[in-house]
Amino acid sequence: MSDHNPVTLLLTVLAQHLHEASATATAACEAARAGNQNLAIGTLLPAERLCTEAQALLSVVLSLHAHMRDVPKDSV
Repeated sequence: MSDHNPVTLLLTVLAQHLHEASATATAACEAARAGNQNLAIGTLLPAERLCTEAQALLSVVLSLHAHMRDVPKDSV
């Protein structure tokens, strides 16, 4: 990746986390529809970590953006 903007890099990681959490939730939903609720819940467990990490990434992105907005571009 040639873009060294930290916001862009963090957004890429955030998108990956959200995509993985969505795929996990979809797999859990399919297991539930097939009548296997235990498998659905077990499949869903990694989504909790992914969503927690996604929330942290989102907070960092928004905070960093606000900070970068206040810093002159030639000082970064």
